[in-house]
Amino acid sequence: MRCTAAAGVVIAGFALAAPLAAGELWRSDAVVSAPPTLDAFVPAPASGKPAAAVAFADDGEVVYGALAASTLDVEVVRVRADGSVRWHYALGASAAPQTIAALLADADGGATFALADPLEDDRFNRVVHVDADGQTGWSRALPAGWLARLPSGRIASAGYTHLDVLDAASGDVVWQRSLSRVGNGAVGGLAVDAKDLYVSSTLGDGTVRTRKYGDDGDLQWEAATPGDSGGVVAAGAGKVYVRAGSQLHALDAADGHAAWSDFAGSSIVRLGGAAAEPIVATAYTVSRLAAGDGSTRWSTPLADIRSVDVIDDALLVATSSVRARLDMDSGAIVWSVAYADGPRLPFGFGPGGGAQARVLSRPIATAPGIARAIDERIDLASGAVAASVQVAAIEHGIDTASVLDDDGHVLEAGASQQVDGPRLQLRAIDGASGAALWQIDDAIASPGGDFAASVLRARPAIASAPGVLAVAQVIGDTGRCSSNAGWVRVAAYASANGERRWASWLRDADASYCPYVSEPVVDDAGNAFVSVVTLVACQTPSLGCQRRTLYKLGASDGAVLWRHDEGLDAGMEGLVLSPHVLASSGGGDVVVPGGFLDNQASALRVSGADGSVVWSSHVFDGLALGDALDRLGDGSFIAYAGADSSYSWARLDAATGAAAWTSTAPWVPCYGAGCSGYGTALFLPGDDKLVPFQRDYAPWLKRQHDDGSGLVDEWMLGDASPILSSWVRQVLRDPSGQLHVYLRRGHRFTGSVSFLAALDAQGNLLGQQAFYPYDADPLDAWSYPEPLAMPAPDRVLARTLAARPPLPTTSGVALFDTSVTARGNLAVALDTDRMRVGADMPLTFHLRVTYTGDAPVAGARLVANLPWASGITGATCAVQSGGDCTLDTRTGNVRATFDLAPGGTVDVSGSVRVLDADRETPAITATTYGPTGLAEADTIDNFARIDVIQSLFVDGFDGD
Repeated sequence: MRCTAAAGVVIAGFALAAPLAAGELWRSDAVVSAPPTLDAFVPAPASGKPAAAVAFADDGEVVYGALAASTLDVEVVRVRADGSVRWHYALGASAAPQTIAALLADADGGATFALADPLEDDRFNRVVHVDADGQTGWSRALPAGWLARLPSGRIASAGYTHLDVLDAASGDVVWQRSLSRVGNGAVGGLAVDAKDLYVSSTLGDGTVRTRKYGDDGDLQWEAATPGDSGGVVAAGAGKVYVRAGSQLHALDAADGHAAWSDFAGSSIVRLGGAAAEPIVATAYTVSRLAAGDGSTRWSTPLADIRSVDVIDDALLVATSSVRARLDMDSGAIVWSVAYADGPRLPFGFGPGGGAQARVLSRPIATAPGIARAIDERIDLASGAVAASVQVAAIEHGIDTASVLDDDGHVLEAGASQQVDGPRLQLRAIDGASGAALWQIDDAIASPGGDFAASVLRARPAIASAPGVLAVAQVIGDTGRCSSNAGWVRVAAYASANGERRWASWLRDADASYCPYVSEPVVDDAGNAFVSVVTLVACQTPSLGCQRRTLYKLGASDGAVLWRHDEGLDAGMEGLVLSPHVLASSGGGDVVVPGGFLDNQASALRVSGADGSVVWSSHVFDGLALGDALDRLGDGSFIAYAGADSSYSWARLDAATGAAAWTSTAPWVPCYGAGCSGYGTALFLPGDDKLVPFQRDYAPWLKRQHDDGSGLVDEWMLGDASPILSSWVRQVLRDPSGQLHVYLRRGHRFTGSVSFLAALDAQGNLLGQQAFYPYDADPLDAWSYPEPLAMPAPDRVLARTLAARPPLPTTSGVALFDTSVTARGNLAVALDTDRMRVGADMPLTFHLRVTYTGDAPVAGARLVANLPWASGITGATCAVQSGGDCTLDTRTGNVRATFDLAPGGTVDVSGSVRVLDADRETPAITATTYGPTGLAEADTIDNFARIDVIQSLFVDGFDGD
């Protein structure tokens, strides 16, 4: 890892191109360099939406992408013929499907791709266009899975339920057709021949329905083919080819009547030869069929066929072991060349310039690290490799864990995957300045044998103790856990300089799945304790057997000094125990909360000397036990348990386990969407506990008195809103003793703002400052802070996870300035010109933001999310008493940024064409928020929503 500074930003890995997030004084991101990889690409099942990894451009460039090795992003790169990267585009994987279903390499140097889960329906699908400079051109949340380029400067996108034709330059929907109300995961497809479109869907009646549309959206014909899976696969020379079940059907392109059918299985279909006849490839045979009657012209056997492509008159086939050229007329093998480095997963052939083809593949064999995509140019006459392209490394984010030590330093660890194997990146950041005190890149060596280690769960579990940073990392066999066991690697590093003291590998011989591990606990002598859950083989018919083990690892070399196994759990498939949350009791012992497999105890104190039980508390026998203990300042512990309508807590003596007192209070469990459970609590002076929770979509706090009185105070924070879901993420205290809450308010389905707000002496909200806005679009930039501490009254030190497309998603550390620079109120109002709509109707909307306050604000923002991704026309933004307005509608939603003086207003207007919908009350939502320096007494009016009534069951619409 490297560390450079730019514009007050400290970042490991590369000079930050994105600006600081609101309120950030500095930010330090963890970034590593590694070549782009296609390791995470998974071929789609035979039925359902496809999965695409590679698209070739006519100029010899190639675009490829897949889930990144970090799993933080879907990464797409465009590589020139010489191997240099034209651009690299990263899209956060947490907010969009992780599979590229379709990919087009655009002639202008950009690319268009569709994100869709092959096994899911059309929800959350997205089409993204990247410009030639690697920046976001446009994005639309539309049914997707299949893309095709039309000659009129348009792009067709088809999902299971709709066909949309978009303007390739703007992304606006030109026309739409409804295909089905059945989100079937087995029928679909799209093909284009000249200006005509052919699309398949199902009505759930056991047929594959194929429709022909003209480029203006006029329906030419519809044909039903018996079959419960498949769809159109190719069109040309007067025929449309539809796979239905195991049969390949040829339909007449003029009227859709069936010309012939033949067995095809789950085949690859291409068109080749002067007559554009179907080339059908099963796993073991390539055949050419006559377009007229489906008779077999020739058939050539090959083993394990993975891809087939036609480049001019060359028919190219790739298997897992060879690439070959077949004669188009006879099927004879012109040449066959074996891969020199073992079996591969080929991704296809494309133009390579002159008499060459460009071919992409990746190794199939497992390896200790990620595999660089194999990018070669081959001679079409001989199959020999003419050139091998070594793509340069690009920047990737890594998912890190952070802990604040007693010296005010943030210790950070994260695992990454490199070509030579997994590595652990560690560093120490000065919490005041953001300077990197030290950085270590620690190679994770294989524990031995043929085991090829790769990172499975990239974020490690870490803990800090005086002089020591302990890191526990789960390592899987090339990331697979369904059939391979994994390891837990626990290592200790000197917190002063990052030097590794030892590393210990934990795995049982009967393990059958990757384990789960707790955060380590380090005692005063430097010994480490971890709790590990291992899934093990079961006796039939049991499934999901598991064992939980407490380990003690020695301070000098990490050797296992002892282990304490709980009884084997007979298990249930899909139900995995959690590792115990451990607590140090002092004196080298460890205290473990209840919920044991073979013991009804509420808590155990386990001897550090030999793993024996020092004491066992049964204060809550018969109740549902909590999964953690709170350690108080005097060394005693608070244990928890619950029943249907009450919860209990008790103070346990650390030396004996005896309960000093036990308290019980009534509690009404809250289930369903209006309850987000608990946020991060805070202990007050005197050991009372302040706990945030949500009830009926509203934020609540409770003060649990830890004096044996059983007293619990509860109150709601401010007002509630019928359109919002609000809850407290965390309670914080600054050095002056002032309490703050990290309060999230958000629309029920789209977008939120988390505010930092102080509490008065009665626990009421004071000024609320926008701290973490999330605009609910995967192409929006966001930076999520998880506060570690408030080192000063107007400062928040936080771990961050930030997405800034096209830059990679990164985690890191940042210091925020929360000084109040203005007090006032931002409010948003939303209205439309009609409340009842149908597909094809234009809907005009108007948004108004008003600001009252004692000082101007800069960088305020307005976000409006529309339920139809057709594109916004006629968008305007007018500011009164303020600065210029920057308006962004590239995603089909409104994003406006502006400055305002007190008394100022912002008016945003535009029109959207209504698309077909699967619900009757789609909602338009609007949110406004200011910079972090603006403190607002009321933030309910920062949000607005309108539900419109939409008629269903329409065929689609035509554009203007």
